[in-house]
Amino acid sequence: MTNKQISEKLQKIFFELLEIKNLPPDLSMQNTPEWDSLKHLQLLTEIEKTFNIEIDFRDSLKMTSVKEIEELIKSKIS
Repeated sequence: MTNKQISEKLQKIFFELLEIKNLPPDLSMQNTPEWDSLKHLQLLTEIEKTFNIEIDFRDSLKMTSVKEIEELIKSKIS
């Protein structure tokens, strides 16, 4: 899977769950009010399904920005 494909799939997930169209790498839980703890769990679940990966608890705590999420996905699918 290419970086572009990963980004496109993530963008779709974020749009479906948070209604965020533009997905800059610096988008994070800290600067996005609608990205609360419940939405975070929903994002993680959808990411696991979409990319067919498992995200453990420790990794889930680190995934607080789009950049961190993309990096984790890349590491899991390579």
